[in-house]
Amino acid sequence: MSKAILAAIGLLPWLFAPSQAQLGPATSGNPNAPGIAGEAPKGVATISDQAVDQINKFGTYDALKARMKKWNKEGKSAGEILAEDKAKAAALVASFKLQCRVTNAILVAVDDNANTKTYEVACDSGVGYFLVQGGAPGGSSGFTCFAAEAARAVDIAAKREPAIACGLPENPGSKAAAASILSQAGKACTIKDIKWRGQSPTTDFIETACAEGPGFTIWSPLPGSQAPVRIMACPISEMNGVACRLRDNDTALAAAKAALGRYKVSCDAQSVRVIGHETVKRRQVVEYFCPSQQPKGLVAYLPAEGSNEPFEAVDCLAAAKRQAVCTLTKPN
Repeated sequence: MSKAILAAIGLLPWLFAPSQAQLGPATSGNPNAPGIAGEAPKGVATISDQAVDQINKFGTYDALKARMKKWNKEGKSAGEILAEDKAKAAALVASFKLQCRVTNAILVAVDDNANTKTYEVACDSGVGYFLVQGGAPGGSSGFTCFAAEAARAVDIAAKREPAIACGLPENPGSKAAAASILSQAGKACTIKDIKWRGQSPTTDFIETACAEGPGFTIWSPLPGSQAPVRIMACPISEMNGVACRLRDNDTALAAAKAALGRYKVSCDAQSVRVIGHETVKRRQVVEYFCPSQQPKGLVAYLPAEGSNEPFEAVDCLAAAKRQAVCTLTKPN
């Protein structure tokens, strides 16, 4: 599928290996990308109404009637049009060999110039998709609602017109969708935070932090993959190339905080950075960012287990005099 088509529906996914999945979400970067209920710029994909979303959220058939008037030449009812959308989307899912039983679907975009149609699809697995049909040979493609929501958030943060997001009631947003997926897998997780970690050519990676303890990554298949949705606890996920980095899941952060605790140093660290190792004393040099106290930053010199070298903790100004420069905070 061409970049122009992807830009028209508001997402330019970057494909990278699982080991790089922490790089974060792609974004359209397109200041003219249409929003979920907006009209596309002239010459770009025509955004249809989000009919089911409109009906469920606003209790009106006005948007669906507008679509029927514009596209329906056969006198079909709203229900018949939506049933056709679901059937066509199910056929598209089958062509992609996705492990997905379609529970709902709607046509959301048509680009006559590129000869493409884009469907939003909800699956019984809890994963939602935008699937693009047509275009050049082999041009059909798709991406998850997780990726779409991440791209939209980046656009909003950058004060650009936001990319399109999933709107079907069965695709309720990343937190609710992830909670449903984890529940189906028998995982207890009251989600505190969630982050789309990127994608490989076959899989989306979503990290969740849970109130009950260390979280999980959800491995959602992309079009072309026949794999089921997979759930991995963070330590297992890291062994498989996708590291957890949310604060409550970061094992490196937990270990670094525990090291300070052993020496009775108070620091509710939000982030840590290994600066390096001393060549003579062979202590690990670690920077800590402690925003709720003074100094906000400190550098600890952690002796190896069994070493007789002393532990030290100094502020960033003192550390800079030792050529250990803080980057997580300004020198105190």
